[in-house]
Amino acid sequence: RKQFESRPDIFEKMVSDINERQKDILEQISDHDDGDKAFKIGALYIIELCSRAVELFDAETTTIEQKRFLVDFVFENMKLDGHKLFYNAKEPFETIQKHVKSLSWGE
Repeated sequence: RKQFESRPDIFEKMVSDINERQKDILEQISDHDDGDKAFKIGALYIIELCSRAVELFDAETTTIEQKRFLVDFVFENMKLDGHKLFYNAKEPFETIQKHVKSLSWGE
């Protein structure tokens, strides 16, 4: 304590450093909260899209451009070989598709 009494500039520097670090931590917490909110909104959007995809695609009011956007949003590298369609789902749809295939429904 005596060293602080003789050197108030050291104490002020320490307080300033601590205040700056606290400010940085609070900003990081805020950034993480914003990221969590954005993730939740995105996840809800994806779930809503997955649950309503057929309805959205088949609706009479859906235009060709909207259908194309929906297909392009979900799939990539689509190829037609005769009457067989090959495709890759984009992320996160690829992961959802893998998990759905691995589930045992009704068990």
